[in-house]
Amino acid sequence: MPGGRTHNCAKHPLADWQGIEGDRRRLALDAYPPKPFDFAALAHQLGVSDAHLRRLFRTAHGRTPRRYLLECRLQQAATLLRTTSDRVESIAADTGFPSSARFGRAVHAVMGMTPSGYRA
Repeated sequence: MPGGRTHNCAKHPLADWQGIEGDRRRLALDAYPPKPFDFAALAHQLGVSDAHLRRLFRTAHGRTPRRYLLECRLQQAATLLRTTSDRVESIAADTGFPSSARFGRAVHAVMGMTPSGYRA
């Protein structure tokens, strides 16, 4: 991502966490982007508190779960903008943004341009 840390969104963010093992880690894959992400439900599935899971996440990844998810979605969207001629509205929906307006604001905030400008 321009101006930020790079990370591999294809590898699930819980894959290397200590203290959460085996099958319990894989439950998180069901809620992974572009689907809506319910962190409290994930914490419940893993048998830890929401606050503890958020602390573990921030320690492991240097960013909040919300920021990490936004970066993953934007990384996926950037690839689609560069490699397809899909409509911006479709890319927004396919990468988990609730609206094309919110997608446009997120792209502009991180990349400094509109989705159409990024594509050009």
